[in-house]
Amino acid sequence: MIRGPTIAMPDDTTSVVLTLRDQPDAAVAALRMLAGQTHQALDVVVVTGGDNATTEAAGRTLAELALNSRIIVSTTNDDALFLSRSRNAGVAASRGAYVTFLEPGIHWKPDKLAAQVARLQSDGDATLCLVQGRWHDRAGQPEGLICRNMSTPDTEGWRALLWAETVPATCVMARRIDLGTHPFDTTLAFGAEQDLWIKLATNGHTAFITTPLVDCPRPSARTFDWHAALQAGHMMIDGHLADFADQLSPFERYRARARVLAEVGLLLAADPRQRSRATGLLARAALAGVMSPRQAWRALHPGSAGDPLPPAR
Repeated sequence: MIRGPTIAMPDDTTSVVLTLRDQPDAAVAALRMLAGQTHQALDVVVVTGGDNATTEAAGRTLAELALNSRIIVSTTNDDALFLSRSRNAGVAASRGAYVTFLEPGIHWKPDKLAAQVARLQSDGDATLCLVQGRWHDRAGQPEGLICRNMSTPDTEGWRALLWAETVPATCVMARRIDLGTHPFDTTLAFGAEQDLWIKLATNGHTAFITTPLVDCPRPSARTFDWHAALQAGHMMIDGHLADFADQLSPFERYRARARVLAEVGLLLAADPRQRSRATGLLARAALAGVMSPRQAWRALHPGSAGDPLPPAR
């Protein structure tokens, strides 16, 4: 990874990149949650889509809470790349020693930031710190753990991330110096997050906090181009499989590619109009052994209980 500029800030200052788009109420809620964190050495970078209501709501709340902050307006109109480009802009503007990410609808326990900062400060060889979290559905009901099959410290975190369901950016903290200025690959319409986590994990080891400190909604399938997502996901994973070709068996490579089918299928399963395509993708993922037929069925029938993606074995 290209290292970014060295910035003179207190050793524990943490930049939180908050991305918002047409969400004035969510901006207020997210910023108030940040103000309730036990770790208060904050550098808040708010990146908006340019709508006046969200920008003004964020500005008023930041002033009220007296948070060290700035607001950046993202100029991209591409839905698929908004998050990656906005996060890159936020990282480039960040001044903290550590960086993490936040989006609307996500809830952090009060000691989320403190736990990750403490872990990275105590472990100089860790290039990223993952914190456990729980997925929840649109009704707010828990759906299962986010990070599975992880250990700490993990010198082969990249291997676990190859099999893992995409870890949302809000569960990750990294050192600013390790992120460079544009860490997320904006050529990837799908998989840019996991791509970056795998790259970071290859440069050191992965620290993992096992206590769930994040509640996160499952990604929405709105404006979702499933075909482009499959292509981008496989392009991303194939690059990493080539890098580790001498350390992975043909079956392991096959399963890593099948994980992309499972993730795209899960996104499509949330949209009744895409149920047929989702069924085909999840069936192929089940045949590859990355999920069971029962779990695929539960993903296609949201009213049933269960965790759709199991940890790899």
